Amino acid sequence: MSDAAWDRQSRRVFALLREAGLGGKEHREERLRLYRWFFADPGIGSTNDLNTEALRSFADTLSYWQREGRLESEARSHCA
Repeated sequence: MSDAAWDRQSRRVFALLREAGLGGKEHREERLRLYRWFFADPGIGSTNDLNTEALRSFADTLSYWQREGRLESEARSHCA
C-alpha cells in the first residue's frame, strides 16, 4: 500500500476518534490503550506502528460502532 493510502486511513481513524471524544494530545494515552486492546498488542506506542490494513480494520470497527450509535461508549469502555 502507498503512503497516500496510509494517510487516508490515518485521517479516517483520527476523525472517528475525535467524534468519540478521543481527539487531541490530551487523549493520546487513551488512544494507545484502545489500539493495544483492539490489536491485542501491548507494544503499540504510536499510530505509526500500524500499517494501512491495520488502520483500515480499526477504522471499520469504529465506523460500525458509529452506525450503531455506540462509538463514544464503546471506544471509551475499551480505553479506560
